[in-house]
Amino acid sequence: MGQTILSVVLDVDPQSARHLSDLIEAFKRQQEEEGTETYGRLKDGVPSLHFLSMSVFPGAHYDPIFVIEANFDGSPDAFWGHMEAALADRLRPMLRCCKRPADDDGAAYDAVTKPDSRAPVAAYLQRRTLRPSVFHQGNRGLERARILRERDLFLAIRNELAQASPTAPNPYRAIPAEQIHVRLRNVMLRLFPWLAEAAARGFLEPRERWISADCWLSCLRLSSAFPFPAWRWRL
Repeated sequence: MGQTILSVVLDVDPQSARHLSDLIEAFKRQQEEEGTETYGRLKDGVPSLHFLSMSVFPGAHYDPIFVIEANFDGSPDAFWGHMEAALADRLRPMLRCCKRPADDDGAAYDAVTKPDSRAPVAAYLQRRTLRPSVFHQGNRGLERARILRERDLFLAIRNELAQASPTAPNPYRAIPAEQIHVRLRNVMLRLFPWLAEAAARGFLEPRERWISADCWLSCLRLSSAFPFPAWRWRL
């Protein structure tokens, strides 16, 4: 399953820019409530999501713009369906801070933002979607499920190798590296049977990775001229 990267760029009513920033901050605080897993609601509600950011960019000569950036597994249709179910109540007030588009999407904007509207928010956002000409995938295109299971594997390995007391016997000390690998792998196979499966081909071959890295460094130099995002989440 491939990854999709997209952006939504919306003009903001200058009088509503501060309110929009406050709504984004309120959403961030709601995701970081004490006593719950940080962004657990977002991760559960949008299971394909890798990265999501919401930014308000002011300008001295132009109206502010509201930019939503997302990186996720699979098709946009499935992603927007999850966004609608999980975040429609949060996104609708944000859209009301934006200007009505002057193109054919004006009627769709009216339907989504009118009082007591239940029209699908995600359908409107999907209509305003742009494919970025430049993007970065820090995990080289790995699926979210694989990233999460390899994180669990890392934590299990760390726990297996941990030593509560420096004077306690450690079965991994004083044996050759080859035996450490065999012993550790046997333990992990009992916990993670998928380790016995054949490894899938990486998203990029080594030469492609170097090209991707060079492109990313070039873009990073350009990006220093832009303000930082108001909020972002990544896996």
